[in-house]
Amino acid sequence: MADKTTLTLPDDCRVRAIRSVHDEMTKSLAAARHVEIDGTGVVLCDIALVQLVISAAQTARRTGKQIRLVNPSAEVAATFARAGLPLDGPHADPFNF
Repeated sequence: MADKTTLTLPDDCRVRAIRSVHDEMTKSLAAARHVEIDGTGVVLCDIALVQLVISAAQTARRTGKQIRLVNPSAEVAATFARAGLPLDGPHADPFNF
C-alpha cells in the first residue's frame, strides 16, 4: 500500500458525472493511507461532490486513513459554502464531522 496518492478531480463533478469520481475515490482510498483530492480543475460541481467528499472522509477515518481536499477551485469552494461547509476561515474544517 502506498503512503500517499493524489486524486485529481475532473472538470465536471455534478451528479450525472459523480459515479466515475466515486469509483476513482474508492480506488484511491484502497491504494494509499493518505489521499489528497485535488480540486484545481473543477469547473462544474454540485452537492453530489460535497456528499462524496464527506462520505470519503468518514470512510477514511473509520479505516485509519487520511483524506484532504487541496487546491479547491472557486466553484468547489462556493459549493461547499452553499452546503454550510466553508473551506476558508478560522472555523472551516469540512472533514471534522
